[in-house]
Amino acid sequence: FNSPSIPTFQRVSVPLVVGMSLITGATFFTILMIALRAQRSPIRIGQESLAGRRGVVRTRLSPVGTVQVGGELWTAEPVEGEEALEPGTRIQVERVQGVRLYVRKIG
Repeated sequence: FNSPSIPTFQRVSVPLVVGMSLITGATFFTILMIALRAQRSPIRIGQESLAGRRGVVRTRLSPVGTVQVGGELWTAEPVEGEEALEPGTRIQVERVQGVRLYVRKIG
């Protein structure tokens, strides 16, 4: 870089090299931390995210009907031992099997 034996090149500022190295390292570290945080965050979409979520019955569940969970309409049926559910009933998703939700009345 700063060799006196090669006078035809401009000399490179050592503080500039150190400063740019620190900025590059900090940027890399920040991106790495954001990526690691994203890996640890809970699932927010897909079937895996539905268990435990709450919704509302839209059509009578006797035994199969429609519920609204997370702004989407799903085919659902009550879990075993649960009676038919009327429209407007608040429900909680117990499990998901394929594209069918198994729900339980809450409150």
